[in-house]
Amino acid sequence: MGNIHSKRLVAGIAAVLAYLYLSSSIPTEGPIPLDKPISDVVKKTIGGGWLDVFSLLGSTKGFAIVAVMVLIWLGFKRKDYLAIGVFVFALLSGYIVNSFLKDWHNRPRPASEHLVEVTTLSFPSGNAMIGFILYSLTAYYLMKTFQSGLSRFVIGLGAFLIIFFYGASRVALNVHYPSDVMAGFAIGVVWTVSWIYIYEALSRKFKNNKKISLPV
Repeated sequence: MGNIHSKRLVAGIAAVLAYLYLSSSIPTEGPIPLDKPISDVVKKTIGGGWLDVFSLLGSTKGFAIVAVMVLIWLGFKRKDYLAIGVFVFALLSGYIVNSFLKDWHNRPRPASEHLVEVTTLSFPSGNAMIGFILYSLTAYYLMKTFQSGLSRFVIGLGAFLIIFFYGASRVALNVHYPSDVMAGFAIGVVWTVSWIYIYEALSRKFKNNKKISLPV
């Protein structure tokens, strides 16, 4: 467990530093130097049917479908009501934090034609942040269910690929700069790690309370 905690701590610190670097680098308008080469590669790589699939996985509709499925599974299959509470509050609070950060940085969307309708500001990407929280917490709860190393590896890899490619799809759709997506992922890491710690701390507290209340 100590090794896991160390990795989470390192990931959280690295994510904070990455966000601070990106937020201090963005201009009032337009891209930062790394945005254009990354955008060019993404737009050449992702297109057609794959773009439709990944954009759905990274859309509000896709998030809602996945979230409902996870809540049903947690409630009826695992009966883990603490996990449900953490899952819901992590997503809702993440949305509020993202909205605040967008207003704070006030970065406009890319000037090129948007392939889907967007109405909010650009930095950090809300879809990248909320999607990271959603898919990472889903993977975390799934990993707690499956004990084999191979199963956990497959779950982790699947979550990583979904997160990576739907993030890239936001760039391919011309609705975000790569730096928006990277910043969204960075805050998503911090928020996910924080809520995992909250879940585990509350789980230990409830288990200890049950042990104390047992008759001798």
